[in-house]
Amino acid sequence: MSLVPCLLSWFRRSTWRWLDAQGIPDGTPFLISPAGEYDMGLNGYGRSPALIGGPVNTQLAFARDMKGFLNFLWHHRPGVVEHTGSGLMSRPRSWKDATVGDRQVYEAWRNRDPAGPRVKGATWNREVATVDGFYKWAVRKGLVASSPIEQAGLNPVAELRPPRRTTAGPVRSSWPNAPADDQASKWRRVFGRDP
Repeated sequence: MSLVPCLLSWFRRSTWRWLDAQGIPDGTPFLISPAGEYDMGLNGYGRSPALIGGPVNTQLAFARDMKGFLNFLWHHRPGVVEHTGSGLMSRPRSWKDATVGDRQVYEAWRNRDPAGPRVKGATWNREVATVDGFYKWAVRKGLVASSPIEQAGLNPVAELRPPRRTTAGPVRSSWPNAPADDQASKWRRVFGRDP
C-alpha cells in the first residue's frame, strides 16, 4: 500500500482528479497522517462495504475514533527504529506498528490517567470497537499480521450458565432464555455443572 503526499497540494485540481481516479466517493471521510500523507491501506477501510454504505455519522465516527488512536501512536508512543543504508533511522509509530501494549497504554490514558480525557465507558467501548473493526479488516486484507486489540475467547459455560440460586424459592433472572428450575438437570447434562 502506498503513501501519497497530498496535504500540501490539497486544493490543486490534480489532487481532486487523483481522488476521483482512486474511486473515492465525494463526501467520504479520510485520514491524513501528520506528515501529510494519504495511506491507501488505512483509508481502504473507509471505502469498504462495512462503512461506505452506512450513515455519514457512522463514517465520521470511524474517522474521529481512528484519528484519536493514530494520533496517540504517532505523538505519544516510542518511534520505530529502522535500519537504512546510511545507518539507523527513527520514524513515528504508525497504525502498522501498533501493539497490544500500545492499545493498553492508550486505554489507561483515555480512561484512568488524571492528565488524560477520562472518557466514559460507553465512549471507550465505541472507540475500541471501531479500532477493533478496522484491525480485523486489515488482518483479513493482509495489511498487518495481527491486531493490537486483544481478542478474549468466549467461555460458553460462563456465558450460558443460568444464575446460581442464593435463596430459597424459584430463580428469578433477567438473563435471556434462562431455564426454569425444572430444566436445571438438562443444563447439568449439557454443561456438566450445577446451575
